[in-house]
Amino acid sequence: MRAFLFILTVASLAARVHASSPESLVFDPATGDYLLTYDCGVDGGIVSVTISPENKIAPALESAFEVESGSISYSYSISLGAASRQPLEMFVMDPIENVWGLVEPPSAATIRDPKPEELRRFLETSLASAPSGWEAFHTTSQQGGKRVGWLRREAAPAFLAGERQGGFKFSSQHLPGIVVAEVTGESPIWRFPCEAPASETDVGRALEMLERNNYVPRFVAAPILKVTAPFSALSLLTGLRDHIHQWDQWQLLDAQLSAKVKARLAEAISLLEVDRRRDAMMPLHKLRAILRTSYPTIDSESLTHAVPPSPIPLNPVDEIRQLVTDYDRLLAARVLDFDVAFVIGKLSAL
Repeated sequence: MRAFLFILTVASLAARVHASSPESLVFDPATGDYLLTYDCGVDGGIVSVTISPENKIAPALESAFEVESGSISYSYSISLGAASRQPLEMFVMDPIENVWGLVEPPSAATIRDPKPEELRRFLETSLASAPSGWEAFHTTSQQGGKRVGWLRREAAPAFLAGERQGGFKFSSQHLPGIVVAEVTGESPIWRFPCEAPASETDVGRALEMLERNNYVPRFVAAPILKVTAPFSALSLLTGLRDHIHQWDQWQLLDAQLSAKVKARLAEAISLLEVDRRRDAMMPLHKLRAILRTSYPTIDSESLTHAVPPSPIPLNPVDEIRQLVTDYDRLLAARVLDFDVAFVIGKLSAL
């Protein structure tokens, strides 16, 4: 996977640089590129470099999830809107809980001069969790969690605006919540005439911050709610209640619906705390009815929600709020309904 080297800048960040400084960062809305001007010292003087970031795409991600053979099967489709200025390169979900069925391709060393049977097995294995032209990867995030994603193979044809692809999949024992996927476009590796601005400078600090945010955020359903063994409805509903606080921050649920959902969850949790498991099912059924009243199309999965590209966000939380679409709100309702139905099913079997 190509490293994110010195990933840069936004127009509004130029205001953070002292007016007397020769260093600046300027966004060009016509191209989506950035102009970095900085001092290379006595040997190079003031230089300017054009940077093409990896957020010049308008992707749409669709999530599907279902109970299958005792686990939760997850699958995703991705498409690029007409506003995209780059081919799609990668999308990543982070952090999530343990998954399986995500098949990473073997190293190049193991498939040199392959026999026909070895090549056939390799292709079948790769396609188990990634469509043709893509490869899955599974790593550890900087926070120690699971990081899962798919990368476009270098030899594959470019994935361009107007295209759509499904077949990205894995399974997990854990229930879906909402996470922010990082989607990136294909851009040239940065080339600098000298070292980039030092991290103790205003521009250097800005570059470091923007390196962490150089992607297009999209909401997806992914396994983040732990299903314990033995099963604990109390633990799961408590985790779901806490997760909804994050939805409130993202504004995935309107305030009135969020209050109703939390009230029904609180009622069920209180009953479970005194071991009234059968009684706890009633507020959960009421919660599902509330969702269906608010979202009559809750069983729908497909809705175009690509938006035009924008500069790298200074404040990812504010930016993600601006990107919330009707699909995302429906996705949150679908996730909530699925999780509550799962708990009801488990309680019914006890």
